[in-house]
Amino acid sequence: MGLIVKPNTFVPGTVIRSAEVNADFDTLYNAFNGGITTPNLGSLTSITFTPIADPGSPASDQFWISTTTSNTIKYYDGAATRSITDLSLTQTLSNKTLSSPLINGNFGLNASGSIGIPSGQKIFLDGTNLSGDTYIFEVAPNIARIFTGGAPRLDVGNVITQIYTDTSIETTNKLFLDGGGDTYFIESAANVITAFAGGTNVFSSSSVQLGLGSTIDLALSSGKKFYLDGGGNDYWTNSSNGTNQLWANGLLAFSTLSTGEVYFGDNAYMIHGKKFFLSDITNDYWINSASGQNDLYSAGTLTIRTKSTGEVLFPAVDPPTANYANRNSIVKAWGKFANDGTLLAGYNINGNATHPATGRYTISFTTSFSSTNYSITITPELVGGYGGSAHVGNWLQSGIASGSINVGIQRISDGTERDAQFSIMVIGTQ
Repeated sequence: MGLIVKPNTFVPGTVIRSAEVNADFDTLYNAFNGGITTPNLGSLTSITFTPIADPGSPASDQFWISTTTSNTIKYYDGAATRSITDLSLTQTLSNKTLSSPLINGNFGLNASGSIGIPSGQKIFLDGTNLSGDTYIFEVAPNIARIFTGGAPRLDVGNVITQIYTDTSIETTNKLFLDGGGDTYFIESAANVITAFAGGTNVFSSSSVQLGLGSTIDLALSSGKKFYLDGGGNDYWTNSSNGTNQLWANGLLAFSTLSTGEVYFGDNAYMIHGKKFFLSDITNDYWINSASGQNDLYSAGTLTIRTKSTGEVLFPAVDPPTANYANRNSIVKAWGKFANDGTLLAGYNINGNATHPATGRYTISFTTSFSSTNYSITITPELVGGYGGSAHVGNWLQSGIASGSINVGIQRISDGTERDAQFSIMVIGTQ
């Protein structure tokens, strides 16, 4: 036992009072009975207790070290004996209630140990005064919530986990969806998120584009929509088995059928100068090559050109394919004339024929030929009741030019030039 300070010291000649003697005696009495007074506490450096067996009738507020329960301090509160703590180096508490205990150093549980706290109570991680702002507690039945800085960060429940703040993982690390197997998200490159399923690249997304893995098909359930405007009224849909539709602004733009047919819901437009391919062969297409001019190419060769004038241009083919039309097989000019040169009907004829003399006519073409190498057929009708012949004459210096021809008509019986009604037909290259 440490030093005990008595309250009164007597010297010779001093009057000794009973209260002072009792005070000195009580100091010793209380020291041995656990009632050390405050003035004596400051001078104690150590107290030695002798362990005893649990008393049968302990005094109220009596402390003792029990030999009945090894290394255990016990306390009788007037109603029951309480065990305070185990004094062995390895402490084991079983069904013990501790009120605001403070533990210095490590705290551990054995292999079968558990810690239980009442629902709604907190386990603080940032202090010993139970008034910090970082803790864990059961906020509702079967939901544990983690607070840091006084704000909720994470709820873990038996159905769902909810995060209240941003969540980050180090770049190139994986966010597994299957417990650490082969299905996960990863930042595969700077600003590129890649999803893997079964170890296969499913899709990658960057800041500018979304791409599917090279072996992945994009499947959409029949009747569901693939929106092109964020969920509005522009979308693709499989409206029925074999029928796929594109809707724009809520209106049917076109449908494709399993038969290979395509139906347009309204006018179809192609940007000027762009090609409408007719197959997976890249040189079979339609194109609007100029204003009012549309071209059809087959195997890279212009085969048909249509113009806003209603005309159609065909290529020059020789020899031709049987029963196919081309530029060389088209009549380029024809006309029927009265005996005075008046044009009765015709095509590519520049008005009435001039009639400089009997049996002589000059016919001009509206669109000239590229040369004089074109073919002319002239058919005269009866000449004065007799048969007639016609020819391209050489009068007026030349009988044939790229833009005109001279026609002469004679009566066969005497060879004299005669006026007569006649027709012409011209074929050639313009």
